[in-house]
Amino acid sequence: MRGGFPNRYEKAAPVAAESWYRLRLEMQDSAVRVSANGEPVLSVDDLRFPGRRGRLGLWVDDGSTGYFANLKVTAKP
Repeated sequence: MRGGFPNRYEKAAPVAAESWYRLRLEMQDSAVRVSANGEPVLSVDDLRFPGRRGRLGLWVDDGSTGYFANLKVTAKP
């Protein structure tokens, strides 16, 4: 799916290597809004993928190692 839709489901975030930053994903129905350090990074309105529900993936692909701390998943009230 990624190769057929460049920059639709992923974009580079304005972050520096060797630094911590705050990542926020807000998901509602089949849409997601992503921000890094409070700056909007990505917006996708149609994440539907037949047969798959409730999955979330975080990926690092710049040849480095990615670390995640204090990861929380919460439902909106």
